[in-house]
Amino acid sequence: MSSLGVSKFTPIDGATIKPLIGEDGRAPEPPDPAYQRVLHGVPAADFSAGELLYLPRNVRAHKLYGMSPSSRSPSPSTSR
Repeated sequence: MSSLGVSKFTPIDGATIKPLIGEDGRAPEPPDPAYQRVLHGVPAADFSAGELLYLPRNVRAHKLYGMSPSSRSPSPSTSR
């Protein structure tokens, strides 16, 4: 175990992680679960904010999930 209290990092597919939101609209504080891993439509594991680093790209304030890089790309120009 490192001095940070981390024993190991294991990459997890971000598409399987569902952020959980409390009644106040924020992620719950540890030890309550803040994230849930869903596999084949079935909840497989719960993680607190202290157990999982969830770092979506292109975070949006009004959405739970980040925006994909392809959604951020400018659309092709139709000018002649």
